[in-house]
Formats: sequence, structure tokens, C-alpha cells
Amino acid sequence: MTPVAVPGPAPGPAPGPATPRVYRRTLTTRIVGAAGAALFVGGAVAFAANGRPTAGTFGLAALAVLSLVNLAGAWADRYVFDADGFEHRNALFQKLGVPARRVAWSDVERVWQHRRPLLGAATSARPTALFLRLRSGRRVVLDSLEDFEEILATVERHSGRG
Repeated sequence: MTPVAVPGPAPGPAPGPATPRVYRRTLTTRIVGAAGAALFVGGAVAFAANGRPTAGTFGLAALAVLSLVNLAGAWADRYVFDADGFEHRNALFQKLGVPARRVAWSDVERVWQHRRPLLGAATSARPTALFLRLRSGRRVVLDSLEDFEEILATVERHSGRG
């Protein structure tokens, strides 16, 4: 009897831990953030250049500042998912001393999905956001992220729902 060679694993690097995946805000969210900032900053500048300030000028200036903060979040937010949990960081805010926030999968107590309401009493079939309640009582919202279906599958797999 002649021995038969059984193919083994392909030569190459040994499998290691999965590379963490980085997600950003969707392109639509970033464009809407930029358009809102341009609108409110332009309005505030136009009102301020028009003469003496009024309550409307200060209100518009406050909206301009908020829209700039939103713009920073939309363009600089990064979510990193790995086998141990996920991390939310903002490159711009980190330069200002705001640390990244890390959440371990073991800290996630409850996960629920938000579905966008449609006309009438119906809701969309696919979720548009995930809400995670942590053991500390804090809530984390995951929304407006690229490849949301992958994020949904990852969270469900690690929270024991998938």
C-alpha cells in the first residue's frame, strides 16, 4: 500500500488576531455637516457685518459654533472594532486633550436597534442606529457610520445575539 499525501495548511504567516476594522462617518453625514457649517457660519458673519448685534446674531453665532463642532465630529470621528470591544476616537479632539473612549464587549449589558419611522405606523426593515447600554449605566449610540451592516453583525456577534 502506497501512502497518500494529505495536503496540510498552506505555507505562510501563522494566523493571528484579526486586524481591527476602522469605521468613519458616512459621506452623506460629512457633506451635511459641511453644508450646515457653511450655512450657519456664513449667516453669523452676514448678521455681524450688518451692524450692531442683536439676540438673533448671538443665536446664529451659537448655531455656527455648534455646527463647527458637529463638522469636527463628522470628519474626524473613528470607531475601531476588534475582538475585545470598540474604541471611539476623534483625531482633532485628541489633539485638544480629549482621550479616546474604549468599551469592552463584556461591559455591554443591552443592545437595541432603532428603525426609522416610515409613513403611517410602519418602520424601516433595517436598523439605522444601535443603542448600547453599558454596565455603568452609560449609553453609547452607533449611527451614521460607513458599512453599518458590518457593525450591526459585529455587535450582535459579540453581544451574544448573533
